[in-house]
Amino acid sequence: MLSWRYILSKTLRLFVTVFLIVSFVFVLVRVIPGDPATVIAGPDARAVDVELIRVRLGTDRPLVFQYGAWIVSTLRLDFGTSFFSGEPALDLIRQRLPLTLRLAASAFLLSLLIGAALGIPAGMKQGGSLDLLLAGPSHLLLAVPEFWLGILLLLALSVQVSAFPLFGYEGWISLVLPTVALALGRGAVLARYVRSSLGAELQREYVTAARVRGLSPARVVLFHAAPNALLPVITIAAIQLGYLIGGVVIIENVFSLPGIGRLLLSSIFRRDYPVIQAAVMLSAIAFSLANFVADLLYGLADPRLRG
Repeated sequence: MLSWRYILSKTLRLFVTVFLIVSFVFVLVRVIPGDPATVIAGPDARAVDVELIRVRLGTDRPLVFQYGAWIVSTLRLDFGTSFFSGEPALDLIRQRLPLTLRLAASAFLLSLLIGAALGIPAGMKQGGSLDLLLAGPSHLLLAVPEFWLGILLLLALSVQVSAFPLFGYEGWISLVLPTVALALGRGAVLARYVRSSLGAELQREYVTAARVRGLSPARVVLFHAAPNALLPVITIAAIQLGYLIGGVVIIENVFSLPGIGRLLLSSIFRRDYPVIQAAVMLSAIAFSLANFVADLLYGLADPRLRG
């Protein structure tokens, strides 16, 4: 069992992290240039009409009063309504959430498979021919941005070959290329950590003792070295999930997928404050929960953190 103090500290950190992120975004979207009232009114609107829209939206009030009203409404689970569509921000996100979850989950699982497939063989024979062979693709994937990889995949497999849809969502086949574009870079990062962690673990005395007892190399790796080597990788995997959530915003726009990422980017361009805040809050909660679960798994795997 984990120490209750350990669980309490991680839970407190989760709430503080989410609060700080959404508060920062609340201030940021209001201080950067751009006025939603001007966007709504149009370029030919009179100044008085723009001011009336500001009053209706509540953006004419001082920032501290807007922040206080936002805190109160958020505590009531009221995230406001879109300045442009008039729909509740939470409803807009709920409509697009399933697609984003499918994309993020499939990309994360694929990145874990890539990390294990590349990292474990390289870690077992560090400096060997297989390690050197796998190092090249790993470094290349780390250097290529996700959006650029997505564009290359579109050009190669949608434009030239027509094997996948070019834009939009037409079922699971539309998620194949975005999933690959998101997963390759994250998988390469995980592979490097798996390689270094497993390689270091295989040098320890208990592994040598297991080999002396006549255990097969596969059994030594799978049942002795790998469980301990995965301890630091758990935290890295959670961090990569956070990067992946950020990458979803760009990839959904590259592939014109109607997910939360595309909604968020369009809302930023239009200064649709309620939708931006709700989408960022959801992303912050997802990222913080991923790190929270990783901390709990790390604590369960590390006896020093158990109560």
